[in-house]
Amino acid sequence: MTIAERLGIANQGAHKLYTTTLAAIPALEVAEYRAEQAERLDALLAKANEVLAAGHVVIQHGRVVMQDGKPVRDHGPVLDAIKTVLAIEKQRAELFEFKVPVKQQIQTAQTVTSFKDGDLDDLRQRRITRPIPGQWHPNG
Repeated sequence: MTIAERLGIANQGAHKLYTTTLAAIPALEVAEYRAEQAERLDALLAKANEVLAAGHVVIQHGRVVMQDGKPVRDHGPVLDAIKTVLAIEKQRAELFEFKVPVKQQIQTAQTVTSFKDGDLDDLRQRRITRPIPGQWHPNG
């Protein structure tokens, strides 16, 4: 549960409350707070990395699932650990006020055409059977 959810406010409101509160704390206390939080995040990151490094297998009804005589790997815990690592890194970036651009504007001189499902399938088929002149194509 996020801080915003706990307080019953929007994420922007929670962020504003956080930055306002942080600005009111003297700089030395902010540095102490950041050091303590960084230490806590380091400990959490170490645990998440342990999960990433561990071998996970699928268990059903209390037994290891086997395929061709080998245990079936369970990727779920690894994917969850990756999400956790990314969340910790995001927290660290926010803690130290790293600003990362969220949006980029890209301009291009391409035309976008809308297709219905049948039209798109037809286009894919024509692309496979009739290559565009001058472009590489797997069918020659």
